[in-house]
Amino acid sequence: MRISSMGGRASIGSSINFAAPVFTRVRSVFESRDIESARKHQSKANAMLAIFLKYGGLRAQKAAMNMVGPDTGPVRPSLRPVDDRELTSMRKELEAIGFFDFIRPV
Repeated sequence: MRISSMGGRASIGSSINFAAPVFTRVRSVFESRDIESARKHQSKANAMLAIFLKYGGLRAQKAAMNMVGPDTGPVRPSLRPVDDRELTSMRKELEAIGFFDFIRPV
């Protein structure tokens, strides 16, 4: 949302690969001047990103991609995959914030 407020028109982010709908909603409602809705959607994105950071960033995002779409395989070498205990815990946290609902296209 901050970059849009400064005139930015594009985004680069690893979570956009599988969570584009939430970021599209942020931009859409922000551009329509519905700042409260933009904050609500940005808050969901922030909660999602906080969970990914808690579980190792890129390796957690790779695990999330495998949860929501076709299996994209393991993380690249030098990254440790999310183990079964972490995966179970991460899934519960993502479910608690509504991740699997808010990443669906509208």
